[in-house]
Amino acid sequence: MSEIVFFLEEESAKALLERLFPLLIPKGSQVSPRFIVFEGKQDLEKQLPKKLRGYLNPRARFIVMRDQRPGRLPDNQEVPHRSLPRLPSSKNYRAYCLP
Repeated sequence: MSEIVFFLEEESAKALLERLFPLLIPKGSQVSPRFIVFEGKQDLEKQLPKKLRGYLNPRARFIVMRDQRPGRLPDNQEVPHRSLPRLPSSKNYRAYCLP
């Protein structure tokens, strides 16, 4: 089964996505979401490379969601060993697509 894994820095993002995800994915789809919430931005940045390397589902796709408050990493930050193509961003969030 295909899986979209969301790496989130806070619970409020999870609450939003739990309500939004069913509206975006067609009924009967074989795609399931998984929400991994960290304890803030620093925790996400520290643990993300290890979580990505250790993820076992080869059909998983990853979305990292971080806000743009001060303290964020530079736009050209790499996670792990590859550049991340940018997806459309909102005022508060910038999205990257991980292969």
